[in-house]
Amino acid sequence: MLKNLYTKITGDPNEKEIKRLTPVVEKINSLESEWQKLSDAQLRAKTDEFRARLNDALDDSRQSVIELRDELNRAVDDDDRRLVAEQLKTAEKNLVEAERAALDAILPEAFASVREASVRTLGMRHFDVQLIGGMVLHEGKVAEMRTGEGKTLVATLPLYLNAVLARGAHLVTVNDYLARRDAQWMGPIFHTLGLSVGILQQGEGLALMFDPAFQSSTREMNFLRGCTRQEAYRADITYGTNSEFGFDYLRDNMAWRLEDRVQRELYYAIVDEVDNILIDEARTPLIISGPAGEASDEYYRLAEVVRKLSKDDYTIDERTRGITLTEAGYDRVEELLNTRLTNLDRPEEVDPQQAKTMHHLEAAMKAEYLFKRDKDYIVRKGQVIIVDEFTGRLMAGRRWSDGLHQAVEAKERVPIQQESVTYATVTLQNYFRLYHRLAGMTGTAKTEEDEFQKVYGLDVIVIPTNKPMRRTDQPDSIYRNEEAKWRAVTVEIAGLFADGQPTLVGTTAIEASERLSKRLATPKLQLYARARLLQNAIEQNSALKDKQRSTLKLILSRSLDDAPDEYDERLSARLFHEYDLRAVSNVARKLKMEVRDLARVKARLGGRGKETANAAKQFNLGEKELKELDGIAERDIKFAARLQEHDLKLDGADALCEEISAHPDDLNKIAPKFSLPPELVLQVYQDLRIARDEMANINRALIDSLGDAEAVRDEYRVRAGDMDTLVKHLFLREEDVARLAKKIEANADPFAAENANVLSELFDIADATQLAQVLRGGIEHAVLNAKEHEREAHIIARAGEPHAITLATNMAGRGVDIKLGGELPEETITEVGRVLHREGIDPYNLTFDQIAEALEKIPKENYALDSEPVARFQKYMRDRARVRELGGLRIIGTARHEARRIDNQLRGRSGRQGDAGSSRFYVSLEDDIMRRMGGKGLMDRVWIEDIPIEHDWVSKSLEQSQVKMESYNFDIRKHLLEYDDVLNKQREIIYGQRYRILTKADLRADLRGWLEEEIARIIAENLKTEDHAASRLLLHLDALLPGFFLNESELWAPFSLDLVARDLENADAARIADAAQEAMELERAYLGDVIVPETVNAFEQQYKISWDEIEDLAKNTLATVQQEAQEQNVRLDLRALTQTVSQAIGMPIDLSVERGPSSSSGEVGDREIMDAVRR
Repeated sequence: MLKNLYTKITGDPNEKEIKRLTPVVEKINSLESEWQKLSDAQLRAKTDEFRARLNDALDDSRQSVIELRDELNRAVDDDDRRLVAEQLKTAEKNLVEAERAALDAILPEAFASVREASVRTLGMRHFDVQLIGGMVLHEGKVAEMRTGEGKTLVATLPLYLNAVLARGAHLVTVNDYLARRDAQWMGPIFHTLGLSVGILQQGEGLALMFDPAFQSSTREMNFLRGCTRQEAYRADITYGTNSEFGFDYLRDNMAWRLEDRVQRELYYAIVDEVDNILIDEARTPLIISGPAGEASDEYYRLAEVVRKLSKDDYTIDERTRGITLTEAGYDRVEELLNTRLTNLDRPEEVDPQQAKTMHHLEAAMKAEYLFKRDKDYIVRKGQVIIVDEFTGRLMAGRRWSDGLHQAVEAKERVPIQQESVTYATVTLQNYFRLYHRLAGMTGTAKTEEDEFQKVYGLDVIVIPTNKPMRRTDQPDSIYRNEEAKWRAVTVEIAGLFADGQPTLVGTTAIEASERLSKRLATPKLQLYARARLLQNAIEQNSALKDKQRSTLKLILSRSLDDAPDEYDERLSARLFHEYDLRAVSNVARKLKMEVRDLARVKARLGGRGKETANAAKQFNLGEKELKELDGIAERDIKFAARLQEHDLKLDGADALCEEISAHPDDLNKIAPKFSLPPELVLQVYQDLRIARDEMANINRALIDSLGDAEAVRDEYRVRAGDMDTLVKHLFLREEDVARLAKKIEANADPFAAENANVLSELFDIADATQLAQVLRGGIEHAVLNAKEHEREAHIIARAGEPHAITLATNMAGRGVDIKLGGELPEETITEVGRVLHREGIDPYNLTFDQIAEALEKIPKENYALDSEPVARFQKYMRDRARVRELGGLRIIGTARHEARRIDNQLRGRSGRQGDAGSSRFYVSLEDDIMRRMGGKGLMDRVWIEDIPIEHDWVSKSLEQSQVKMESYNFDIRKHLLEYDDVLNKQREIIYGQRYRILTKADLRADLRGWLEEEIARIIAENLKTEDHAASRLLLHLDALLPGFFLNESELWAPFSLDLVARDLENADAARIADAAQEAMELERAYLGDVIVPETVNAFEQQYKISWDEIEDLAKNTLATVQQEAQEQNVRLDLRALTQTVSQAIGMPIDLSVERGPSSSSGEVGDREIMDAVRR
């Protein structure tokens, strides 16, 4: 609020920045005509000219830094080093500021050079707004530029300007493909200006160099020859990914030789997709690690344990993605592990083994209940690969820390990789703060400007678009549940596909994109059409009761969701096993009975009145207990008893059922997973098939009764709650739809002429022929997610073509624009340009529309061999015109992301360079973010599920929820940075010392200084107290410099012995004898005063402990033998019993004492035996 008030008073700071830079743009434009007159050689010579001018301006500042570095290298004393280091830091800061001022002075000319080189090599001229973007990047700020505004070309301006300094300029991007593509694409500009370009690729040592003379066998690698990592870094400009730059930094600081280091000083960097790299990936540090030992089987064991927990055993905090055990959960885990997680007497104290178990347990719970396959990770070739939650990209090589990755591997039953030990680590935040000057560019940064400023000191400047934005962002459509939302999305896609409008559909998870993909296939579309036709017929059928009509419409409305064959088994597992088994378990606990006893009681209670009363009396059951038993089905009790016979806990049976239902063909693999015999798994599988068949029977009965749920419930003895669940989740197959259509005498054929109007209105497709084609052929589409990563450039290139439907999991950092009409290959443009050149027309100064007009005027016979590329170009222009008429690229979001800028990135794909476009987000109250903001309260209200709501307060609440999540995630990153800042200070010191060791020729003075520091520290530490201070000091010094034999006759004395030898070096025999006598007296005193008392005390303590154990053992043995004798009704004589106790305690017992008359009979008393033991 204060920020908004300040802006109103002082004006928009962003607009002020743009106005400040506008005169510089005019200066650059004024140079254009002059630069156009330069020859290629003269243009190239501009670089040498700029470098000469910079050298003249910076010589003094550079010399000062060089001298201070030499002085620092020579300094030995710590105080001197600190003083010189501070002076050097100030000098380097002054140098950077001087360089910035010198670069500002040549900026207009340098930018004019880059623009001219770009026109000559690529035919691309920087727009004025791109010049502003380049200046913003040069000044070390974040430039927010919308998608399609040419960020790749913009970066060439500040890269060239800063590379002229010869200190290196880095372009950091999100993946190898973009690093390679951008360097290959922009390389001709830099080459024309005399600068070299290096490219880093994934893998230690793998690098490329842009070389126009190099020809590859593949087009993708043309002009890119292999080189060493050092060469790539020595190039004037280096392209690479954030992880490659970061890992090279870590590897350099682990190098043993100076020549093994590859990076030079980190001076200037532009981070592309800066929000993705510096914010989204900031929580995942870069780590170089090595094996620490074999992976623990504990992960597999705990994965099985947590799989058996019920929902009552844990609580989930969706906002923080945290999970904790409840009291019941602790008890359940301890029961399954057969060990305690805490100490009974002092629960706040845990031993190391308990702490380790709790750590593994927490990781296992997160893996099982919070991290979802095909959303948070995928499994490929036996490996768990992380999926970036913001970009949808695979993060190959990255692993979650704290045992989480191993826990996920155990969950998925893939080989657990060795646990590792960290050799070197750095967060991306601290790595990029090492650069003297840092800048960034992205399409979405404004929402995170506070974080950029607080963490990196980067201001965010929004760059105006080259052409006015024409995209229409429509309000969110909010549906009651997910199914209604997906139906609405499917229907809109069908209409757009029929019209030919290209559509990009964004999902937040791989699973969602694959789920939607199934819906767009022919079987699902036809099934949905038939179901909707039946719904209309049911609505008009006056013979049906309201309840029947409501039940049938509800079942039909669900017909488009997951494949029925898969879902029926999962539902049968839940309704007929998981839910009921938990009920059986709860009742058994309440009545304090075994499950097998429950089965007998339930059977007895099924008799007539008198028999039931007798059973209740026999088992001591009151009215409340009888009611509890009546609430569970006898078949469920029998099933539970059968499982319990095989020691399978009831709470774990639901997980077993789910696993069998999901993988019915892998029963042999499931048995060892649950530690069960194969025959039991087969038995459960057969029970599940029976349950599924029963569900199918209920399904048919509901259709035959035309939705009379009460009659079906009574016939199949299904509980009311279960019947409601069945009605809500049953799905109709093709045969079910045909059966129902026959029962109500309705025509559900989607291709029947009488149904055309209904379906045309449903799918919003007026043309009956188009509608039939969609229903018969399905909706052709492409899926772009982490599983299709390799094909992404090809998929995106075609996403703007007519009829193109693209399903994408997040769109951040894709690096390829979606152009209306599709992608026009560069070679086609070149070939068309050749036709125009032959006609004396310069194509570089023409727009595509002007080129098309020029081609129309050229006789076709003049196309010669280039007629095919001309035809491709003309088709592209027709497609582009058609797509524009249809409204441009349509964006459909299927859920809101927790970060607003991810939604903005999806929207930003449409409306590039003034193109038309539109966007809408579809949201349901069952979406993750809606649940977090309290959408459940809305769900409970009366609301027709197929009718969306669009209301300002809902949209505002949704945005507030996103802001809260952004703030929460920022706090996490902030705490991570604060933690790493402490380590970073140590890292800088250690890495500084390593570099000093590698670069300094003579280290003797340094070693002497380090040794003196360590000795001073030891002396200070050991003289803190007066007790035995000298002795402790000598022991420490001996540890620092222990004695050893140089050879058989020569000893290198330890520190203390050397001191004694020096003291007695010139002493006579009497002095040596006195010293020896004094040492003997000290030794005797030490033995008498210290060693003997401590030994006696230790013996007495051990004696007491041993005696207590012997006495307890004797008592226990005596009691056991006497109890056995009593149970067997035999008599023991004193001698036999005494011998038994004597053997148990391991020592003889003396019974030579007077015995009273009571002992003469041979009966044994406890007191007699224990007295004998004590003697």
